[in-house]
Amino acid sequence: MISHQIAQVETNQRLVDAAFWQFRHIDILVPNAGVLGLGGVRDAPLDAWQRTIDGGILAGGG
Repeated sequence: MISHQIAQVETNQRLVDAAFWQFRHIDILVPNAGVLGLGGVRDAPLDAWQRTIDGGILAGGG
C-alpha cells in the first residue's frame, strides 16, 4: 500500500511515474481517495469542504 497526499498534483504524477518506471506499463489506474470529516455537514468549516473538493477533483486527474 502506498500513502500520499492525493490533493497535491505533483505527488500524483510522481506516483504514476514510479509505477511506470518499475512495471514499464500501467493497465488500469484507479484514483480512489476519500476524505473523512468529523461532525455534521451543516457544521463543516470551509477548509473541510475545500479538502473534500480538492481530493475528489485532483484524484480524478482534473
